[in-house]
Amino acid sequence: MCIDCQDTPLGLSTKRIYKVALVGLGNKGYLYEKDDKMVASFKYSTHCQAIDAHPRFSLTAGCDIDPQKVEQARFDYHFTFSGCDYRKLFNDVDIDLAVVATSTGTHPDIIRYALDAGIRHILCEKPVSTDLASTRDVFDIVDRCRGDLFVNYWRFFDRSHQWVKRVIAEKTLGDVLKVCCYYGKGVKNTASHLIHLFLEYFGEIGWIKKLTGASSHASGEDPDIDFVFGTRSGIVGSVLHIPNDDYRIFEIDILCSRGRIRLADGGRGIELFGRESNSTLTNEYQLSRLGKSLSPTAGEAMFDLYSFIANVLDSGMRFVDYRALKTAELLDHLIRERESTSKLDTSKWN
Repeated sequence: MCIDCQDTPLGLSTKRIYKVALVGLGNKGYLYEKDDKMVASFKYSTHCQAIDAHPRFSLTAGCDIDPQKVEQARFDYHFTFSGCDYRKLFNDVDIDLAVVATSTGTHPDIIRYALDAGIRHILCEKPVSTDLASTRDVFDIVDRCRGDLFVNYWRFFDRSHQWVKRVIAEKTLGDVLKVCCYYGKGVKNTASHLIHLFLEYFGEIGWIKKLTGASSHASGEDPDIDFVFGTRSGIVGSVLHIPNDDYRIFEIDILCSRGRIRLADGGRGIELFGRESNSTLTNEYQLSRLGKSLSPTAGEAMFDLYSFIANVLDSGMRFVDYRALKTAELLDHLIRERESTSKLDTSKWN
């Protein structure tokens, strides 16, 4: 069995260089690159790093409400424009791409202002907004303005995950039978990445059902929910949370008719298993590791994200991440749904 993965970034070229304005110089925008653990895990841990390294983009402007962050980032990256007011930035600077990496509640206003200022290409950190109604409003205005909206569910852009999608689509290991997942740190923060990937891997989700979900992780704002889902194509999966006080976990197990795909370590480790004859029983099978794991590329996903954007901008075609909207709708359904499991009456067993 021969399974190859794409080892080169997506579609680099020597075409036009696009000018970028980064609004928000917090963790994902800039500060994570000052964290030793993040640096050890991710080659590109921030938008600043990825934009600066990418040959198709120029980090032209940086903006944050904290003037100290602005000055620190400007020293490192030499912005042409810097300041604390994104309105002035969008009005005064010629920009091709606006990157919104501020707190979630501020995303809609910044996106609207960018579109009003004539900026048609926008990359937003996930989630797009804090609630479903305002998320839908953002997508509506993007559509009315004929703009692009990229949402940084970064695993979607990671070359390894795109390779997994091809393995599934080409049925290299047969048909998908079942999917089992584990996550920590809240359904909105972490399980949203799972749902976004499910939509990419398996297509439209036909139903989703809460199993349990009364507790919350350490922040107290994001519920931990166990749930099951089914796709239009008939694939059924389970997603179980692990309390964040115990684990930070993100794992996907995809069981196929002729093998298995296991994604562990936050998606940084991907192992393949094939089907072989059982060692003790005739006419039965077992799974065995194929001996090839993918080289980790999750640390370069931010670079892949910008390669994807460059390809879209080069093409002149629109891209709107409607999967992010569908993810928000499914999460809203899960959070609002009453807990569906019932406790057993064990008194009758005695």
